[in-house]
Amino acid sequence: MASVLAALGAAREPLDAAAIARGFRQGLKVERAVREILVSLARVGEVSAVEAGTRFARRLLASG
Repeated sequence: MASVLAALGAAREPLDAAAIARGFRQGLKVERAVREILVSLARVGEVSAVEAGTRFARRLLASG
């Protein structure tokens, strides 16, 4: 989960599960697991789903 969040945090634009999965050693073999993590993170508000839930972006929270 932390690796998925890190990938989203480093991205300049929303990513889909396949793009994140390609960053892992196992590649597209883990795409389904990445997608499930993204959906879970969207449910709890850690990430935002865009483009009808096919791409995701890290939610940035203001502090101060």
